[in-house]
Amino acid sequence: MTKLIGLTGAYDFLERMILEPAGARYNPDWKKARENLENSHDENLDYLGTYFPRTVLESAVIFEHLMRTMPSVKKMLAERDVIRVLGCGTGGELLGFLIALGWEFNWELPAVEVDAIDGNEDALGMMQDIMHLCRDKWDFDLRVRTVTHKAEKSGFAPANVKLRDDYDVLVTSKCLGELNAVSQTPFLDFVCEFFDSIAPEGLIVMMDVTSRQPHNRGNDWTNLQMTGEFDTHRLVRVENIGPEAADRFLNSGSPGSYWRDVIEEGYTIREISKAEGDAPAAGKKGMDDLKRLFGDL
Repeated sequence: MTKLIGLTGAYDFLERMILEPAGARYNPDWKKARENLENSHDENLDYLGTYFPRTVLESAVIFEHLMRTMPSVKKMLAERDVIRVLGCGTGGELLGFLIALGWEFNWELPAVEVDAIDGNEDALGMMQDIMHLCRDKWDFDLRVRTVTHKAEKSGFAPANVKLRDDYDVLVTSKCLGELNAVSQTPFLDFVCEFFDSIAPEGLIVMMDVTSRQPHNRGNDWTNLQMTGEFDTHRLVRVENIGPEAADRFLNSGSPGSYWRDVIEEGYTIREISKAEGDAPAAGKKGMDDLKRLFGDL
């Protein structure tokens, strides 16, 4: 079994086992990288050799941090006989998640089932090859199902494919910020559409880059948009509310007043996100390694 020690070990593995054999090329073009949906195979190889490694290591650090600082996340994953994951793209965020599992569980990896949805069939093929390589190198049970689908205004999920209702992890990286032509609130709509696909203790992780807009100098647009869409910083489940009342809340001209006067007064509300208590902080060495590889982020 190939065990990856720290970020340096993970990066070496990426170079030797994935990037070089695939013929990936370092060819930075941030404007092109912002929209990968119509990429050709050669363009996907450019992405793989340029931006894919960063996504992998970012994802690994984020998931490691979540498992170290939120005990319920690590406990949930440790108790699963099969970890079920929903992801997309060339699989950088999926690979990062697997690496973080290896770090936290001493490379005793459980079985993992991956459903991957993306509009670029070639990218899905690359992801599948990468996942199978990791399965063989790390000697664990891994099953992958791919679905080619482009997000539409009618919805992000494919209508002709039945998704599970018990995914343990839903992860997306640098995808939702590209979907403003599909939705004015892509982050919120994504969570709303896929929320019922997540197991009760499951985890939704949305990662994205920040990009400045000419009319909004000095402000990070993506961060502001995501913050604006989730400005309460809470995720709650309202018991037995039904779709009609939920729709009235979402479409209300004054959702805050509607929440206070109608929902809080008439329904049972359960806080889904809550303080996890004291937990060990993620190691400083991991962040130092990341900065050494990529500079200050």
